[in-house]
Amino acid sequence: MRAGFSVGICLVLAVEAQPDLVSSLYARGYAVIPEPQEVKLDPNDFPISGEWRVERRPAVEVQSAAENVLRTGLEERHAFKLVENGSGPAIRLEIKVGSVAVGNAQDKDREALAREAYKLSLARDGITLTANAPAGLFYGAETLVQLLRPAGPGDAAGSWWLPEGEITDWPDLEYREIFWDEQNHLDHLDVIRQAIRRAAYFKVNAFTLRLNEHFQYASAPGLVDPYAMSPAELQELTDYGQKYFVQVVPYLDGPAHVNFILQRDEFTKLREFPNEAFEMCSTNPQTYRLLEGMLQDLIDATKGSTYFHLSTDEAWFIGKADNDQCHEAQRAKELGSPSKLWVEYANKTAQYLKEHGRQVIFWGEDPMQADDIPSLAPWLINGEVYSPEYNRAFHARGIRQIIYTNSLPDDQLFPAYYTLSPEDEVRPGEETSERATQIFNEISYSMARQQADIMGAGVYAWGDLGPHPETYWLGYALGASAAWHPAYPDPHQLAQSSTKSFTAVAPPAWAGSTNY
Repeated sequence: MRAGFSVGICLVLAVEAQPDLVSSLYARGYAVIPEPQEVKLDPNDFPISGEWRVERRPAVEVQSAAENVLRTGLEERHAFKLVENGSGPAIRLEIKVGSVAVGNAQDKDREALAREAYKLSLARDGITLTANAPAGLFYGAETLVQLLRPAGPGDAAGSWWLPEGEITDWPDLEYREIFWDEQNHLDHLDVIRQAIRRAAYFKVNAFTLRLNEHFQYASAPGLVDPYAMSPAELQELTDYGQKYFVQVVPYLDGPAHVNFILQRDEFTKLREFPNEAFEMCSTNPQTYRLLEGMLQDLIDATKGSTYFHLSTDEAWFIGKADNDQCHEAQRAKELGSPSKLWVEYANKTAQYLKEHGRQVIFWGEDPMQADDIPSLAPWLINGEVYSPEYNRAFHARGIRQIIYTNSLPDDQLFPAYYTLSPEDEVRPGEETSERATQIFNEISYSMARQQADIMGAGVYAWGDLGPHPETYWLGYALGASAAWHPAYPDPHQLAQSSTKSFTAVAPPAWAGSTNY
């Protein structure tokens, strides 16, 4: 699915770290990902210890997400607790609307970006973290937890250090998404909770979850496998994500990629072609009844989420069928083309979601033709960028877009995060690129930034080949970094920073804890 898709993408592939793209924080020994937008450092560093305390200003709630991540993060990563009360230096948390201005950014929704902006003032006599809203305060706390470095040469043993200076930060894009694919397995809830928590650590705010038959659809019990996730469990994950400003976004395929439905005997009558289980008949009213029931089941189990991903992906055969159980060809002829039938399907299905309170993300691509984009509902969100003709047509229609990239196009078993030099390769010259670097560059340098109304970036990693999503974290981290701060610093530096940060974000929980 969507493997290797890169139309409309301009790549600037980094081969060696460029000195002008090494950040001032990294040069001082500090690992932060994503890299903050503005950093002003004084020459000195200062130590921080468990004698420090948290001081909440009036607009900050007791046990806020920011304070929680600050206390638990320092304890888990650096093995000390901030005191509850005392006379030591304070980390002051404050929310003041309008206090942090948003600088240059791709996303035109400045209000949404401002909610996630923050400022850190770092000094040996105290730290002040200021934000316009709770989300920004949370992201500032995540940055502060990442920022601490252990003692170096000449530092007091056992101490942790911070740089003196000021950091002002905001995201480049409002919507920063990773895709967690459960189609070939079902993780325990603690594994998915940890993944959500780690996503928040890298400032991801959308966790798109594909469950397929691994969810208990009340409307279609014949689809449900014996170990499927219950609605209460999915709602629990949704509520957990909201604590860390991460939306759990449900994902459902249709009309194509629905083998998990059409391979069941009771649903073969919905097939577009009787002998193929890939695609549903888009003119069969029972197709809509089934999908709307499944959509509603997922909506009911993700209360509090704003988005729904309606995967209209690769419906190549729409409008082609003319057999005893599917007469799409006739309807396509009435409308004028298979593309127009695709638009009819997308609008009708998305309208159900809109009427039930969701913003709808879809895949806007072939077999839909660019000439038919004006017939799409303007409130749709396209989950990808495409060719210049498509991008400009979506922009003219008022449809916002998300830069799509893929952490595992065709690699076997594990993403090609690092590549050998040609002299060390068994079969040199195959033009393998470092996957995480490619992801960073696709998001940072996409030509669609000049052609489309971009609101986000999504890093996908399809489960078709079988690896667990845990293998994709380097790609997820660098993609999130590019969505927050594109084109800076060098992606190899970010890879080093993410490696330093990764293992400290809660102990590994996935090994041996997956149901297959």
